[in-house]
Amino acid sequence: MRRAIAAALVAVALAVALPARAQDEPPTGRFVFTLGARENIGFLGDTFSRGWLFGIEAGYQPGWFGLHWALLFGLFDTDNERAVDRSLNLVNMYFGARTRFALGNTTPRFLVLTGGLELERSNIPIDDRSDRTFLGPYVGLGLEQILVGRFGVSLETRYGLLVGGPQSLTLLLSFSFGSE
Repeated sequence: MRRAIAAALVAVALAVALPARAQDEPPTGRFVFTLGARENIGFLGDTFSRGWLFGIEAGYQPGWFGLHWALLFGLFDTDNERAVDRSLNLVNMYFGARTRFALGNTTPRFLVLTGGLELERSNIPIDDRSDRTFLGPYVGLGLEQILVGRFGVSLETRYGLLVGGPQSLTLLLSFSFGSE
């Protein structure tokens, strides 16, 4: 897990260090491939603490404000004998707002803030009420770099479900392709 996080940080650092043309504007539409690591917190973290995520995102952002959605799949394993199953599979759907603030005038690098609703579904019951479906808000903070033209890379940290289900801290490395 630490190696994956370190590799993600190195990839983003290299992308940020690449020179970019000043006239590169961020794309209005985005299609994104996402990989991530997740640390579950609270009752779910006691049994299934760490896992991996992969999925897709898309969004429309004509200026500093936009909308986005994501579909992520999570894989978690445990050695905890109290667990109903040795593996936990999650499906997370996000829908929310995305704001983007330029971090300079010479390169297309942005601070990204996200927030909205998250719907999470598990393959096994994961709380005392035997629930498998949860709905609640999430927030995120990230860094986005437009590499060349319509291609970009970003690193984002999300905290969700703020209320209404199992809480987690997620680190996402995303590779995007945009359209005008």
